[in-house]
Amino acid sequence: MAHDEQLWLTPRLQKAAALCHQTPAASDTPLWLGVDLGTCDVVSIVVDSDAQPVAVCLDWADVVRDGIVWDFFGAVTIVRRHLDTLEQQLGCRFTHAATSFPPGTDPRISINVLESAGLEVSHVLDEPTAVADLLQLDNAGGGGYWRRYYRHCHRQAGQGDLLRR
Repeated sequence: MAHDEQLWLTPRLQKAAALCHQTPAASDTPLWLGVDLGTCDVVSIVVDSDAQPVAVCLDWADVVRDGIVWDFFGAVTIVRRHLDTLEQQLGCRFTHAATSFPPGTDPRISINVLESAGLEVSHVLDEPTAVADLLQLDNAGGGGYWRRYYRHCHRQAGQGDLLRR
């Protein structure tokens, strides 16, 4: 696992960190948007069809506490600002985004914010499942129900990616 992390995950995280608040060139390739409403920050990241980070927006924010969006207006404002910035930087309009939610909480906490920001939610996963999918783990603790549910719906819809533009 550590070897895979060094080869796969670490370079992507380093690339994402380098992209934070930089202006990337416009892209003609398919792009996917994901939004994370964290306890300390709100992160919006765009990846290409190879899951390589293309653009990132990060704002330190106190809008979520203990899995509850307590500053709903603040969260929506930040997501809208990220969306505007990313659309201007990349020269495309995002209508869909994927998101996640803390285990044991209602997925609507993230869905409501994204929908209020004008986005249609393409996928929502609990955080352990999202991490297990990112790291391509088949036997990991947590996220069991959502992982099975997601895979079932994913196969039925015939979709090939977690995120879409």
